[in-house]
Amino acid sequence: MKKILFRWARFGKTLAKGLWKGLVCGGRFVRKQITDLKKYKRFWRSVRISLAILLILGTLVAAMALCISAAVVSYSAPRILTSRELQTMGTKVDCIVVLGCKVHDDGRLSNRLRDRVNTGVEVWNTGISEILLMSGDARFEDYNEVVPMRDFAIAQGVPAEAVMIDPYGLSTYESLFRMLEQYQGKRIVIVTQEYHLYRALYIADKLGYDAYGVAAPLSNDPKQLWYEGREILARWKDVVYALQQPLPTVPSGTEPME
Repeated sequence: MKKILFRWARFGKTLAKGLWKGLVCGGRFVRKQITDLKKYKRFWRSVRISLAILLILGTLVAAMALCISAAVVSYSAPRILTSRELQTMGTKVDCIVVLGCKVHDDGRLSNRLRDRVNTGVEVWNTGISEILLMSGDARFEDYNEVVPMRDFAIAQGVPAEAVMIDPYGLSTYESLFRMLEQYQGKRIVIVTQEYHLYRALYIADKLGYDAYGVAAPLSNDPKQLWYEGREILARWKDVVYALQQPLPTVPSGTEPME
């Protein structure tokens, strides 16, 4: 009888120890889950705070870009004229510059570029300048903007000797900066689409030109909304460039206009 009671006592003691250990382990597990939950909540709270900060910063940057863009548009708008208005001014200009853009792989001008060159020819035909300058990217053997632009203008009746080309007009800013050696302080007319003209005229003014703009028509282009959205950021960038005036990728002294 004593042995039986002793065994039951040992069993009870072992059972009590097991239950106690189970309670302790369970308590530890619960505490760990609570701690992990707190860490999880803290993590997601920090994520929400970070996203809110990014959203505020993004909103501020977007607002600043829109304000700068609007300021550039307002600054340049009075300098945009029609070719007839330029003609009635009764004064000559030293150069008409057509800014380049995409040329197709087979050498055909894109619709935007064709419209620019046609408008440049129209302005040249008014007789306000003897020089029609095509500025664009022609760094590579398999891509050339300015030669098709020149050839198209000649095909429209402009004499070859009246057409100059700048094969290193790699951007709006660089096209205008590379002209400084010959045309700084002189009167020029810039031809491109209106959304692009605002920025080009702002740069030209800051570089010291007496510049006017003539807007080429807008062809139906499914990417037009993208171009105009990108232009908002490009205006911001070129405001900085126009104020700092860094040298172009290819200075005009090393590769002159032809």
